[in-house]
Amino acid sequence: MNNQEDNPMNTASISFAATIEPELKRLEERLIQVVPINQTTVGERLQTLIKAGGKRLRPMLTFYAARIFDADPERTLSVASGIELLHTATLIHDDLVDNAQERRGVATLNSMFPMGLVVLSGDLLFAEAARLVAEADHVGVVRSFARALSEICRGELLQAQTKNTLVSMDEYYERIYGKTGSLFRTAAETGAMLGTDDPAQIEALSEYGRLLGMAFQIVDDALDFISDAGRLGKPIGHDLREGVISLPVLLYHARDGHDNGTFQRVIAGRATDAQITATIEAIKASGSIDEALQIARDFVRRAADTLSVVPDVPARQALVELARFAVVRDY
Repeated sequence: MNNQEDNPMNTASISFAATIEPELKRLEERLIQVVPINQTTVGERLQTLIKAGGKRLRPMLTFYAARIFDADPERTLSVASGIELLHTATLIHDDLVDNAQERRGVATLNSMFPMGLVVLSGDLLFAEAARLVAEADHVGVVRSFARALSEICRGELLQAQTKNTLVSMDEYYERIYGKTGSLFRTAAETGAMLGTDDPAQIEALSEYGRLLGMAFQIVDDALDFISDAGRLGKPIGHDLREGVISLPVLLYHARDGHDNGTFQRVIAGRATDAQITATIEAIKASGSIDEALQIARDFVRRAADTLSVVPDVPARQALVELARFAVVRDY
């Protein structure tokens, strides 16, 4: 359910990531230390999942927000690692709910182990994430992390309860905030908290993260229609096939879908594969995906604007570049 992060990003090729390669290398080492390979077979699979990586955008937000304010590197590493581990834990539970067989090019835990072990594995990473964040010894950071955990769960519950339903725009935005925006917000917010007590500065980074997370999920929703199965690691239109109604679908319905009987059957989960494919093509041809991407670009523009009150240092520019990447990526 969550984001299409299938392959590790080549950080050296992307300017906003290149300047924190040492921090990202330490992040990878710290994440692997959480689950020693000699524990159990499940532990080995957890480590394989962690090593498979992803874009690591959330810890990047923490690293750069902290760097703006010259925060302590060790505390920042602990929080960034906890943020990424929380994200990994949510993916494990997502895959279980979706019965997904592959994530980031490797077999999911639920494709290999009984449900109970998978749930406990995700819970273990939740607990380890909280432990890492607590190492920063900062009450505000811990509160932010706890809020994110609650909001993520609410977002996932909302998605599960509204499958095969044409939700309102407000409900859609509420869902993607919980699923994605909340943790992006916390990643940037906690990085700022580690380096400054200025409420205005912290709020600026918090809002930047929230807006960026919203844009990121909208782009994911668009890529579900216009990328290719090899990059996504799942069939085109996977979310629609699973009954998850995303922004391109809602925009298509607002344009063309009111009286389309095939469309209504697709939404209800009663369509044939041919009908689903035809609906996907209709959505692609309608202009709804371009409209969704424009909305994502608007979120990114607003995110960049929030940084105007933040000290004008290279780390701030890196966050601007990171936001731009969110809407031009093709994976």
